[in-house]
This record gives sequence, structure tokens and C-alpha cells, in this order.
Amino acid sequence: MRFHFTFICLLIAGLVSCGRPLFSADVREVIIFQTTDIHGHCGNAKETGLAQIAGNIAKKRLEHPGSTLWIDCGDLTLGTLSATMDCGACMMPALNAAGCDIFVPGNHDFDWGLETLRRNLKAFHGTVLGANLKLDGDFQPQPWTLVQRSGVKIAVIGIVPPYLPLWTAESVLRGVHAGEVEPALARVMPEVMAAKPDVIILAIHLGEFISKRLTGTEQGKSLSGITASYPQINLILAGHSHQTEPGKKLSSGTWMVQAPPLGADAIVCSVKVDLAAKPHKVISITSDVLGTDVHDTRLPEVCTVVNPVLAKADSFGKQKIAEVDVELGPLKNKKQPNALAEMLCKAMCESTGSEAAFSSTVSNYTVSPGILTENHLFKLIPYRNQIITRSLTPAQLLAIYKEQESMTEDSDRMTVSGLSFPNGSQGPVILSRTGKVLENGERVTVSFGSHTAAGAGGRCPVLKKILQSATPVSTSPDGNDPDLTEAFRSYLKKHYPILL
Repeated sequence: MRFHFTFICLLIAGLVSCGRPLFSADVREVIIFQTTDIHGHCGNAKETGLAQIAGNIAKKRLEHPGSTLWIDCGDLTLGTLSATMDCGACMMPALNAAGCDIFVPGNHDFDWGLETLRRNLKAFHGTVLGANLKLDGDFQPQPWTLVQRSGVKIAVIGIVPPYLPLWTAESVLRGVHAGEVEPALARVMPEVMAAKPDVIILAIHLGEFISKRLTGTEQGKSLSGITASYPQINLILAGHSHQTEPGKKLSSGTWMVQAPPLGADAIVCSVKVDLAAKPHKVISITSDVLGTDVHDTRLPEVCTVVNPVLAKADSFGKQKIAEVDVELGPLKNKKQPNALAEMLCKAMCESTGSEAAFSSTVSNYTVSPGILTENHLFKLIPYRNQIITRSLTPAQLLAIYKEQESMTEDSDRMTVSGLSFPNGSQGPVILSRTGKVLENGERVTVSFGSHTAAGAGGRCPVLKKILQSATPVSTSPDGNDPDLTEAFRSYLKKHYPILL
């Protein structure tokens, strides 16, 4: 099935009044490929990924020489064990070998911190875009770029997620400055229009709808609302929300697509422009899922880059860590205890020396009782999470607990260890280790995962505000926040040793 959007017809008989004969158009076609949210999926004999997508795109490029452009909309460098082992370093050479032209970072590309982000972006041979992004240091992404394919001038504007502080710890984002979408567009659009492009593309790591919990207001946002002020934008390449959109017309009149996540496939767009029109006119955009599957030929150049990394990850992933006697998986009912969340809390306390901890389960993966491997551990904690420790008062703890009580989705609620709240958020707060009721003037050290501490994507604004103003507790000799995966690995090895 193909998805069509006609911007401007060829003006059937009307060209007579312009002094041009009927059908005097000079129609050029450009092919735009989009990928997004690949999350380290390189592709192998069992799973579609970047290698298969690249092979399929290479074949399409042979059919359209000189008229193609490949844009990736981010979340590339984190999400698989192979990508995690080298902090995403392998993914940029893989994207280079695949032949990608433009890269716009997504929120998880920032999870390694500024230095690693800068290293990864510098390794990309194409153009890095981010109109709303400023980085400390010697590397800056371009706000937009102008490329030419088959005589068609294409302007591409890149936008990174403006809500990074709601997902990522402040310590990780030092030196990273991500602004709002609308002011960035207002800054760059005059420059873009002055270049007189034939096609304008907005490549953005956000989905069609942006929840009000991210905006911090009672109103959400939509790409239609954002682009209503900029009707000159012809095509939006979206991302982040892991929703596949083969192609649709937004209420603003702009055409939008979003590629399948996790390296499953790409989107291919055909944009046709009449260069005989004055000014040049986009006459149609059609788009569809490219149609990649695991049996498509993997591009050898990508395999050369990723195969050694995949082999190393496969070997490491088989290493045994512990032998657990309970199922570890996501929280299904907030009224019932969750073994994984309780273990994560205890691991944080042991790693930091804190008296208590709050933790959710951070993935939807479930491990049955038995041997736990590095591969299992990664799937239980697939994204980078650090441990944030603060000194909190009983009043602050009750406010945090009240917010957790109000959670409507069971999976969002955190488990607490080291403290008890016998009457809920009404108080008191009891230190579990001693049974002592905490008095108003007392403080207790409490640890949290960095994603939760950042507000859990807007789900925990009260928690985020409290932790921002609370007294930090340094728990590491080097002053860096401990890594949650390392803490959990150590906890499992100590308390759940493999029985020979």
C-alpha cells in the first residue's frame, strides 16, 4: 500500500495564462530514506537491523542514482549489549558504512555524557544537525543544511528533544544545552528561506503528539501545532515514540512519516518537484515502509564494522552472573511486592551506603528463576542509569510517597526499601533497619535511579523538584554517580552466587 499527499496539482489548463503550454513541467524526483530509534540494532541472521536496511537502501540507490538522501533521526547508540559495551562507538562507523547522510541525535544518544557524545558525533562522516542544541567545547552541530539532488535544493532542519532534563541526570547533561523547538525554528527559518530551497524537511526526534507531562503544562503539543506557523515545511521525519507512520497529512498541511523502531525497517519517500514552475513547486509526496526483512542481503561494509562487535557481545552476554530463585520482571500490580525492584533498591543501598532507596523496574523483560547471564542483566537494565543519592527529611519523603500513591499506571510506581509508610503519605516515616520513627528535624540518605531522579519523563515532577533542592550525598571516591548496572551485578554475585 502506498500513501499519497498532493500539495499542488500541475494546474491543468491554467498554464495557458502564464504563457506556457499545457504539461510543460520539468518534474524531478528525489528519494528520501528515513531511519530512527535503531537503538544499536546492527542486524544479524536472526534479527533485522542496520545492515539489512543499508543493503536494501543500497539497492534502491542504484535505481535512483544521484537523487537520494538518507536521514537518521537519532537514538542510535544505546539499546543493545553490543552498542552498550563501547558506549555507542561502534554505531557511528556502522552508520558511515551504511551510507547515511544526515544524523539528528535522540535523547538516548546523550546518555553517555558530553565527552562520549562529542566523540561519537565527530566520528560521523555526514552532517550532524541540531538547531536547538549547543554543546560546550570545540564541536557544534549545524542547525540546518542545504543539499542538492537531481537539481532539487533540499533544506533539512534538525531538532533534538528539548526535554532531555526530564529523562537524563543533570550530571550527565553538563555542557549540553537543548532549547525549545519553536524558538529554534524561528531563528533558522529566515536563513532557510533566504536560500530558496525547493523542499524543506524537518528531522525531529519527537513523535506526532507530545504529552503534557513533558511540556510541564496542562496542554500537550503536536507536530501539527508546531508546524502551523511554518507551512513552508513540506515533510517531517519524526522519531522517539516508537510508532510507525508510513505517511500521513498533518492538520497543518505538512506530510509526516516515522520509521519503524529497533532497526526493523526504514521509510522511503518520493518527493516530486516541478522545476519549470516559478517558483519551483512540490507537486507530490508519496511514502511507505521500505520493506526490509531479515532475509534481505546485509550490506558487507556494515558487516565488516559490526560483526567483530557482535561476536564480542555474544561471548560476553553468555557469561554467568548469579543463580536467582525468583522471577525478575516488571511491576504488574502496585499492591504486590516486586522482587526485581526490591533487589535494585538493595543494590543501590549497598553500593552507596544509603539508608533507603526507591526504584521502579526499568524494562518489560522477564527472567525466570535460574541462571542469570550478562545478557539477562542487560535486558533487565537496557539503558544507562546512574545512582543519585540525596539527604531527605520526613516531609520530603512523604511528598515523594504521596506522588507515588497517585500513580494511575501500576508500572510507573516505585518500590521503596529501607523505609516504611504504615499510614501512606499521612505519616509517619519509619526507618526499617531500626524501627525508629523519623522526627521532623532528622534526615535520611536515600538513593534513586537517575532516570527517576530526572522526573521519569515527566511522570514524577514532585520527586524531581525535591531532589533538585535536596542536599547531594557523594558516594563515590571520584565524585561520579555510581552505575546502576554495575551495582546490581555486584549485588547479584554477592547474594545469589551460582551453586556448583
